[in-house]
Amino acid sequence: MFHKCRHCKKKVSLPSNFYGQAFKDKYLFKCTQSDCQTFFWHRNVLNEFDKREEPKSKKNLEIEKKLIKRFKIPKGYGRSVYVIKLSKEEGEEKESVYVGETGLHPLHRYLRHLRGYQKGKGHVTKRGKYLLSFELSVKDSMAREEELAKELESTYIVYGGH
Repeated sequence: MFHKCRHCKKKVSLPSNFYGQAFKDKYLFKCTQSDCQTFFWHRNVLNEFDKREEPKSKKNLEIEKKLIKRFKIPKGYGRSVYVIKLSKEEGEEKESVYVGETGLHPLHRYLRHLRGYQKGKGHVTKRGKYLLSFELSVKDSMAREEELAKELESTYIVYGGH
């Protein structure tokens, strides 16, 4: 079964782990096009979590921890800044993005947004499509988050970016 990259629209044949190695679980995809390399979580990953429990429950946090390990998402980069592409809402004139900063790897944080844990205003929970870009080990991540949001305003409607 083929999936299309949500960014460049080219074929992404197999789900993968963080390093792009083929993986049986159809949850994480990394575009193999050298000029793209975009990541996206398929929303089926949410079926792994116990919906009867709160997103912050010990059980769901343990499930999250195991998924992050299973998909080999790296740890220990310090603060990072990320951009998540959002689906277009009715009435929006331009495409939209969410800009955030985190102490987690951006793919880990993106998963948290999707599952409604530390979701902020919920833009990514409801409309997150893919991880457009990220910068690891940013010295002043809060300042860079604001700067990046301003840089993107001419192209996108920007949410987040405190």
